[in-house]
Amino acid sequence: MFEMRGAGNFWKMENSLVLFCAMLCSSFLFGQTLQGKVIAEDGFPIPYPSIVWKTQSTESNVLGADDGTFQIGIEEFPGTLSCSAVGYEATKKSIDNPTNSPLVIVLNKLTVEINQALIESTQSSTEWLPSLSNGGLYRGMKSLAIRPEATLSVPGEVQARNIFSAIAGANIWESDAAGLQLGIGVRGLSPNRSAYLSIRQDGVPIAADPLGYPEAYYTPPLQMVEAISLVSGAAALQYGSQLGGLLNFQMKRWNGHDAVDLTCLISATAYLPEEREYRGNQHVAIQASLPTSAESGLFFAIDNKTGTGWRENGRFKSTTFHINGIQNISEDLTIREHISYMTREEQQPGGLTKALFDSSPRFSTRNRNWFSIDWFVGGIGIDFQTSSRWKLNADLSTVVANRKSLGFLGTPDRIDFGQERGLITADFRSITWDLRGTRTWKNNVSGGFNALLIGSQGLRGDNQMRQGWANDSDNADFTFVELLAGPSSDTNFPNYQESFFAQGIIGTSPRLSLTPGIRCERIRTSMRGEYREVATDLNGNFLEDSIFNTRDSRSRVVILPGIGFSWKEGLTEVYGNAVRNFRAINFSDIQLTGLGVVVDPNISDEFGANFDVGFRRRTESFQFDFSVYCLLYKERIGLMPAIVEAPPPIFQKAIFLRNNLNDARTLGIELSISKQIELDDAMINCGGSIGIARGQYVDGDSPIQGNELEFVPDYTCRGNVMFTKDRWNIQLHGALTGKQFTDATNGEYTPTAVCGEIPA
Repeated sequence: MFEMRGAGNFWKMENSLVLFCAMLCSSFLFGQTLQGKVIAEDGFPIPYPSIVWKTQSTESNVLGADDGTFQIGIEEFPGTLSCSAVGYEATKKSIDNPTNSPLVIVLNKLTVEINQALIESTQSSTEWLPSLSNGGLYRGMKSLAIRPEATLSVPGEVQARNIFSAIAGANIWESDAAGLQLGIGVRGLSPNRSAYLSIRQDGVPIAADPLGYPEAYYTPPLQMVEAISLVSGAAALQYGSQLGGLLNFQMKRWNGHDAVDLTCLISATAYLPEEREYRGNQHVAIQASLPTSAESGLFFAIDNKTGTGWRENGRFKSTTFHINGIQNISEDLTIREHISYMTREEQQPGGLTKALFDSSPRFSTRNRNWFSIDWFVGGIGIDFQTSSRWKLNADLSTVVANRKSLGFLGTPDRIDFGQERGLITADFRSITWDLRGTRTWKNNVSGGFNALLIGSQGLRGDNQMRQGWANDSDNADFTFVELLAGPSSDTNFPNYQESFFAQGIIGTSPRLSLTPGIRCERIRTSMRGEYREVATDLNGNFLEDSIFNTRDSRSRVVILPGIGFSWKEGLTEVYGNAVRNFRAINFSDIQLTGLGVVVDPNISDEFGANFDVGFRRRTESFQFDFSVYCLLYKERIGLMPAIVEAPPPIFQKAIFLRNNLNDARTLGIELSISKQIELDDAMINCGGSIGIARGQYVDGDSPIQGNELEFVPDYTCRGNVMFTKDRWNIQLHGALTGKQFTDATNGEYTPTAVCGEIPA
């Protein structure tokens, strides 16, 4: 006897009765019934799974219920039970004996790992970095990825101001006429050899010394580059403590095809003749994608540039070789290798004062100044997907390089009388490692997306810098000569760095996520060597000629916290972050060279913080990114004119004192935008960026409080339009850059032509 209480209970009773009858019939017909339930990793049931029972002589299949439950009749043992569902990896289970206990089968989500961070597109030349890519976490950060091949209509003529036109507020220096070296600064930081950015190639450092001498003398030719990624100051938690952020060159790789793909590019650029003399440059580039097996391949490229440049006394020759390989050992294991070598020699023009520049910008009074570099970068990497859903990335790399500068070291207002030339050489040796682990999972409480990134990075560097004198010829002879007197130095800079970092994504809801993180660095920078100092009177008579031994070693532990957020609604995202930054004292900050620069013995590291808030949206043919930022800079290092005591009869002499200046603050607005317009048989791509910035010295003891920061243009505005039809590409570039100062005193003019205002 039973009591029926409502329709719901009636249907439950009816379902139970039907299930009981089905089980009874199955047992009668087949002899055994196997029951179970299919669930996902998070414990939620998977609706309508497909179940197959297979033995040596029979095979049967059923479709599970919407709650993941199933039952299937078994006629004989042993056998194999297979289970699959849309969006999940299939699984098999061997069953040898009958069982009355219900089975619980867990299926993993079906995922596909890709090596490239960008989605290939025939329209957009820029993308934003995904939340996770190749061991990097970028949720809630201002980021941009540029594809050079889609940016320029003429790939042979590579100019930084054109390639980086999408980066709002970028301050770009171009010291040559062929794109040999990149000088880019962001958010009011100096563009000098991109020293305020963490410069990387395929994720590994390529600067001279990432800790003690982060200047990037080597820039990979952009014909070899698949994409260029820029991440704002928030990237410091993952890629080191440079205040500007990350700039990574993602090199091309084997295209996965089983045939050889060979490309050759030949281009030439000519300038208006100067006094009937031809001036221009030539460029030859060859690259090939080579399969070595069904799952492995190589990418090979060589690039050669020669020319005379735009200005007198501006010759150069540069050759770059690059090769990388990839081996897909299994679905879970990939091995990567890469080698790059560049050699370059160039004659550097100069010697212009403002009056000479106004009369002829292409004029040059220096014909004995030369510069040479040799750069080797090599490394190996491993990508491994563990069974526990962790993705591991490991890279070991090395930089072996040297730079040599030769010439008359006097200021532009001084005449070169052809005496012995100054020679400065540097040899760099460093080994770096980068270990990363990432894991993702679903937040069962909020329904959002969670991720964790943990890692370790390290650096061992041993570098030597020498300064002295070379012969008095006008050739590129980088050989020291023995002189009886003159300033010189020979200094060794060993350094050490190891760091640990962690960053995560906490999905508080399907739309909102937080990205907290922290980085801990242990650093030791050292200096040991000797330098020679010479003092003369006004008649050139020697007053002092002494050799000094110098030694300095500094150890510290630095903690860098940060947090960000991201709110996404469809194709729209609001993001922001706040991160503490740090920059260690560089070699040039502590080296005494006897060139009128005196270093404050109490000079210390620089600290700062980056704050971003932005709004961006992307559709199929239109995208924009608008943001505001604040960069705080504590005890910024710089040069200030000073008077110090000197031996009689001078008593006092003017010098440049390198020390910690006042605290600084930069506020800015950044906007980048792009639009694709499709016509019947043509395409128009429009894009550009606008940056407005205000940098100022604030609190501090120096008398420069209230002055503008160096190298902070009032505004930058760049844009380009590309018209494509059939096989024709036509492109127009335009750029405007506001005025900027070159020293902290905000001097508008100096007779030496070293400092002053750079007009708009």
